[in-house]
Amino acid sequence: MSSGDKFVIIGDQHGRGDRLWSIWNEYGDNVDGYILAGDIVDGPDTKRAIDVATHYMGALLVRGNHEGHLLTAMCEQDEANRFMNASYMWPSIHDRVLESYGIYPSRPSPGNALKLRDKMPEPHLAFLKDSELFLEHDDFVVVHANVSADSWPLQKQYLNAIKSYNTFGHYVIDGELGLPYQLGEGTSTVNEYNLAQSGLTKTLVSGHFHVASKNIEDRALNNGQHLLLATPKQADYSCVYETWNQQLRYIYAG
Repeated sequence: MSSGDKFVIIGDQHGRGDRLWSIWNEYGDNVDGYILAGDIVDGPDTKRAIDVATHYMGALLVRGNHEGHLLTAMCEQDEANRFMNASYMWPSIHDRVLESYGIYPSRPSPGNALKLRDKMPEPHLAFLKDSELFLEHDDFVVVHANVSADSWPLQKQYLNAIKSYNTFGHYVIDGELGLPYQLGEGTSTVNEYNLAQSGLTKTLVSGHFHVASKNIEDRALNNGQHLLLATPKQADYSCVYETWNQQLRYIYAG
């Protein structure tokens, strides 16, 4: 990715295939690519949302906390960790994902995650498993939620180490390589101090924090260096970032 590329960056969709389809209709093949800032799963229709992202957009996915939980429940190689995570996450969240793939279990069970793994089309599973923990461009960085106060080069080393563990089927990382705050775990508000401390000078683009205000200026923090794309889950619009003109826009569904 270079400074001349035209990307549309999209915030949390949570199964809103209708909103993603409207974004595709707006831009189509007239841009160089699409980047999703995490949490495409969980909502009215995860299957349709991933269909649009993969089959039409050819989008790159930066993993959100919801994808992280889902991958752990489906793909973690450590059986005890997988079972524990799947027990915790169902039925509170992922029942909606099961239903979108035509799985209607009679009772909550960690085994439902394995049914989903077996039934999910290979391009969908690969899309989730290949998701990045961050994407860095000449002009911007995409994470799901935020950066920490550590130096940005150190954070990248940390995230790349976690991705290497994922390659071997380990999504629950113990010890110092715990799940990073960049994925949004345990955070409910934006810490603006972190960005300044990290030394990152590029535009930081993220989702996770669902901004209810329709005033688009409320999505630009740190003098416009940190852009928040996530909208309320039931909203009829998506917030996107056009990298070629550094503009935030609302795209309405339907």
